[in-house]
Amino acid sequence: MIDLQVHSTYSDGSFTPTELVELARQRGITALALTDHDTVEGIPEFLAAGRAHGVETVPGVEISVDAALPPGGHLHILGLFIDATSGQLAEKLQFLRRHRQ
Repeated sequence: MIDLQVHSTYSDGSFTPTELVELARQRGITALALTDHDTVEGIPEFLAAGRAHGVETVPGVEISVDAALPPGGHLHILGLFIDATSGQLAEKLQFLRRHRQ
């Protein structure tokens, strides 16, 4: 079993990246993607936890997008197997977080 969209305490999740990996292992999930909203801050911890606990970890991000949607609507783009060390990505995510506030 796999789960390709989980959020940690680095965005709106309830568990740290390490706790997510531990829970996944306990529940028989063999692959897990961390896709926090507009941040990759938890990816290093997440990847290390995956190695330590034998869970395949996929670095990801969920990017908020401005779009003309009905009231209350929102749009997100899911990125998987991203380069979480990319300076260009970090710059764009910081821009999105600033504008969201």
